[in-house]
Amino acid sequence: MAAAGRGAPAALNPTAPVAGLLHAFGVDHPWLGPATEYCWGAIAAVGEVEAYDAMCVLGFLERVPDRERAEAEFARLREPLRTSAALDPDAPGHVHSPVDLAPRPDSLGRRLFSDEEIGVHLDRIVEDQGEDGGWAPNFAMWTPVVVHEWGGYLTLARLETLKAYGRID
Repeated sequence: MAAAGRGAPAALNPTAPVAGLLHAFGVDHPWLGPATEYCWGAIAAVGEVEAYDAMCVLGFLERVPDRERAEAEFARLREPLRTSAALDPDAPGHVHSPVDLAPRPDSLGRRLFSDEEIGVHLDRIVEDQGEDGGWAPNFAMWTPVVVHEWGGYLTLARLETLKAYGRID
């Protein structure tokens, strides 16, 4: 339970991608300055990183205005960010692929992976499309009610990725 007068502890997920998006859209809000400083401190403390946090870190570093600092942190974290993705397209379970960290060719995460690695995972996305035209999650659902919702989210994300990489019009 949080101490009186204090909220829940901060975390890179979701603070970093939210702050990154606010920077990208030029939003001026009193929350953004302290959130940005929190993200810089939390990113500086990162050593190993799991895929969800890697996506959050990339979402922040890609959009934050201090490009020199962002590039320095990206260079420092390059290997941990890269290893958070499953390079084997047949990796079982709840894993994230290189295209989850690099959903567009112009994304910061794209610099982590070779053309061949991205190509293999784009091919897998195409192969994994269901008969209904959508994509299913590779993680357990805590309730059947959300399967449809996650499927919709993943289908839109996969279509956007395939379009960004020129695999579909």
